[in-house]
Amino acid sequence: FVIHYQRPGSMLAYYQQIGRAGRQLDEAYAVMLIGEEDDKIQEYFINTAFPNEKELFQVIAAIAEEDKIKKRDLCKKVNLRSKKIEQCLKFLEILNVIVNDGSFYCRTTNRWSINIAEKEKITQERYKELDEIQKYTEIESCYMEFISNSLNDPYVSECGKCANCTRSIFPNIVINLDLLDKARLYLKNNIVIIEPRKQLPDLRKIPTDLRNEIGYALCSYSDYGFGELVRKGKYEDNCFSDELVNASFNLLKKQQFEKTIDCIVYVPSLNRPNLVKDFAHKLAKLYSIPCYDAIKKIKDTPPQKSMENSALQYINVSSCFEIDKALNFNEKSVLLVDDMVDSRWTFTVCGIMLKEAGAKFVYPYALASTSGGD
Repeated sequence: FVIHYQRPGSMLAYYQQIGRAGRQLDEAYAVMLIGEEDDKIQEYFINTAFPNEKELFQVIAAIAEEDKIKKRDLCKKVNLRSKKIEQCLKFLEILNVIVNDGSFYCRTTNRWSINIAEKEKITQERYKELDEIQKYTEIESCYMEFISNSLNDPYVSECGKCANCTRSIFPNIVINLDLLDKARLYLKNNIVIIEPRKQLPDLRKIPTDLRNEIGYALCSYSDYGFGELVRKGKYEDNCFSDELVNASFNLLKKQQFEKTIDCIVYVPSLNRPNLVKDFAHKLAKLYSIPCYDAIKKIKDTPPQKSMENSALQYINVSSCFEIDKALNFNEKSVLLVDDMVDSRWTFTVCGIMLKEAGAKFVYPYALASTSGGD
């Protein structure tokens, strides 16, 4: 078997991949699952294959301000993902607009321009390839004949073996509802681990006694399981449902903590002050433990999701919280609650504050992980 969970970006890639199924076998099966998200995924890769002019200009401007600069310091000045900055650096090196002097980058005196026409030509070719494989999934004629025509095979003919040439042995939709329910249940029980950060963006180690413990998220934001409930609660209802509260309690009760949770602390928000607060207090009620309004947000900052790299994500939250020093967390085990987790910097900064206030253990918990950043 070769099973594609999502549609590939071109017929050539698809043909090379399904060819792996039949090696030294009399018969093999190639199965492609397709969904609404396939186009968005492939279009993302097409549109980010090259850095655009604005991204290149940001990187050049940041380098030009310094005699020389390291990549990690560029991340503090340019709001782009680390990999995108790296892509820009490689592109600019090829153009001889910058030079890499060891671990430092310097601006040359050369003028620069980007070949827009060549970039557009390659991008259009990729879209043609995407359109071709979209058509492949919709044809009623021989699949192998379509592939042969696409790859200019001189010996094109119907194969007599594919699902369109014969009766398909696999259904086109899921008809086993019991199996579907089992899949949904699996997703709802598929928790996400939140690993503690061990160093700051400048590579300084976070002391072991100030690091968070391993935490958990109820789901991935895009999951069928609870992801839709989290989205609806945050952006439509402005309140997380009792189902999410109960599911969180049941998940957490199954975990083995070094010390039983003594109290809950939540990450505050200035934009939605009651959203996470109400959820945390409901969760604490099920636990029969106190929930403290211990952390205050003292500065309005852009949403973390608008910060594209780890350095800026850390800078964005590093000085916007303070802790109520009147509260005693001495040797306590604290559940630190937020609605979303991505970069983990908010949990890291708030966790350090709680540890410095005396907490022995800090366990992050989020309703959903939107991980995908640096």
